[in-house]
Parts: sequence; C-alpha cells; structure tokens
Amino acid sequence: MATWAGAAPLGGALSVTTLPSAHVSSLLERLRARRAEAGSSGRTDPVGLGGDDVGLAPLPESEPEIGRLLDLSFFATLLTEENTPIRFAVAYLPPSADGPALRHLQRPLPFTPESVRRLAPSADPELTCLGVWRSGEDLCIWGLVDAPRIVCLQIVGSETGVLRISYLRQTQMTYAHGIGHVRSEADPTFMTSIQLIGSALRLTEPQWYRPRALLALAEAIVRTGRGGSLLVSKRPREEVRRHRISLTYPASEPLTTLTDAGLESAVASPATSPHASLFKPFGERGRQIDIRRSARLAAVDGAILLDHHLRIAGFGAMIDVRGMRNGGRVHLLDLSGRVPDLPPVPALKGISTTSVMSLADLGGQRHQSAVRWCSSSRTALLAIVCSHDGPTALVTPAEDGDVVVVPNLETSPDSW
Repeated sequence: MATWAGAAPLGGALSVTTLPSAHVSSLLERLRARRAEAGSSGRTDPVGLGGDDVGLAPLPESEPEIGRLLDLSFFATLLTEENTPIRFAVAYLPPSADGPALRHLQRPLPFTPESVRRLAPSADPELTCLGVWRSGEDLCIWGLVDAPRIVCLQIVGSETGVLRISYLRQTQMTYAHGIGHVRSEADPTFMTSIQLIGSALRLTEPQWYRPRALLALAEAIVRTGRGGSLLVSKRPREEVRRHRISLTYPASEPLTTLTDAGLESAVASPATSPHASLFKPFGERGRQIDIRRSARLAAVDGAILLDHHLRIAGFGAMIDVRGMRNGGRVHLLDLSGRVPDLPPVPALKGISTTSVMSLADLGGQRHQSAVRWCSSSRTALLAIVCSHDGPTALVTPAEDGDVVVVPNLETSPDSW
C-alpha cells in the first residue's frame, strides 16, 4: 500500500500493518453493504447538491485506490502549516457533479499530503471539503465542496494520526494511532443510539428530542478533535454536595439549556416515525451554534455536567469516586442492528448478548471514571464518553452497582 517519504510518523517508522490501508477489505465490504441498503430505501438527498443518495455516493473502484486515499490522508495529518497541525475534510466526488456548493480549480492538484497541507488552510473542515477524484491511475484535488456533511465518501483528518471515514451520513471507520475500527452490524445505528439514550434517561414515552440533542452534542465534541465526557444526573447539585463530583467551573444558573419544550412535545408522538421531525430543527443555524458553543466546554480538563432537562450546571467536572458500589460489574452490551423497542435500563442486560469485563480493560481514564460514577451515584442517569479518535460510548447504571456500557454509539445521523 501507499507510503510517503515526506512525512515523519509519530514515534518513528510505521510498519505497513499500522496504516489505515490495512483495513481496506473490511471497509470496502462495509461501504458496499451500506450503498446497497441506501439504494433499496429510495431516500432522496436533502443536502442541496441535487440527485439522490446513491447517485452522489460513488465508491473507489478497487482496494488499492481506497487504500491510497486513506494512507495519503493519514500522512497529511502528520504535517503542519506554520507550526499548526493540518486539519481537513476530503470528499470523494467527481468534478462533474452538479450543485452550487462546488467550486472548481482551473488546474487540479495531485492528491498528495503536500497538496493537502497547502490547501487545508483555505477550507474550514466544518464548512468545506476538498473535492477528490481519480485522474488516470492517480487521484487529484479538483476543487472545494462547500457542504461539510454530504452523502459521499468523506475522510476527516481531525488530529495528528487520526482519521474518521463516513459514507451516506454514517461513520464507517475510525482510525487513530495505528488502530482502526470498521463499523459492523453489531454497532448501534443512529436510531438505536437514540433509543438507548432515551431508555437511560428513563423517558416513559418516545421523546426523541433530548436523546437527539445529546448525540448532537457528542458529535460536536468528537469533531473538535479533543474528546470529552457528558455526565447527566437527576440532581447535579447533589453530586457536588456529596463530593462525588468536583465542579471546577460551576454556573450560577444554567450555562445553556439544550432542550426546547415545544419541539420536544412535537416529536413525542409514538404514532409517527421520528425521522422527519427529528432532524430539521438541528439543521437550524441557531441550534447548531448553541451545540457547538456547548461542545467547546469539554475542551478544558473535566466533563460537562447536565441535569435530565439538559441544563448545563457547569464544566470541568472531575469524578471523585474510587470504587464501584457493591462490587458492581461492567456489562458490555453487544447489539445486533436495530432494536425496535428498548425496555428500561435495568433490563438492558437481558435483551442482547453481554459480556462482563474488568474495569481495567474497559478503556482510558474517562471511561473508567464514568463507570465508577454510574455505579456509585443514585442520581446518575448516564455518561457519554467521546474519545478524541472518534468512538463514543454510552455508560449507564443497571442494578446493584452494575453498569452497562454500549460502545461505538453512532453520533452522525443517517439522515440530515
């Protein structure tokens, strides 16, 4: 697969097995399955480029081509421009595609890490992608695509050595520090992720708005490239008073309230599909700004602390819990595809395959702290842990100090 001598990998030389291209076989299989699924659904494209989903989502023709696309993107993340790390988004889209969001260069550039380094400062990855397509036997950058989330194959370089690959508005692979994770059918879909969070919030009716808002906030945290955690408690002030949480930056009144009573009521009807009503409000600029502003609070050390109405009580939250209540165990939930109706959280252990794992094997300090808090606190509802390299986990209390962990939540929606 591709290598590039101009990049200096972190920590010395990289072997070929550590490159993203090591995962091309499973990734391409997953992309083709996703394309077939979207083609059978007949959905149309709401992003503004025209056409339908599948028509705007071509795939590389071979494993070497997609491997080269991934590896060159990876090497680009290792570069800097005026001592600033390169951050970018790539859209695999032909220059012949129609739409006002496309800006063509008079002379396309070869798709190399150096070309990405030169162009990246001109394209905020939150607003614009670099349009990439094949040119003969190679790849070229033909212009700019002014739509950050579109249906085509996209690669986002969010941090040094970190890539996130999406297709048809769904994350398909994350890669960080030599470790790649390709999405599988066992990972929760976006709608299943919403249902899981709704169950953890103890919502008695399908009130989709609050779970959707939490996923939007988690997605915004992931896209900052820093990671962070969200802690949702029925009584956050009690967490501080009982010294389970130290709040570095408490608020005298809620810093932000992410809920909207009118919208929450409007999308609470169990008789209708939540898809149509869920996504439109989150496309509004004012709500996007609120979410992005709130996500920045996670950039400082510590978590964001919220109540069950998603009122932010403060940030820089440090969990001061040492052990697990009653010797609680960690249950890792393995979901297969979509779950139509989820029972309350204490029953989650019975609906799917679970495995018990040790706290030490769970992950880093963020994950372990969230587990200890959910085990020990009787006011804890859930924690969402967003790794800087993409994967997001839901942590929620079960019974008698046990905790349920659902890895690989989908924070990018299937439909916008």
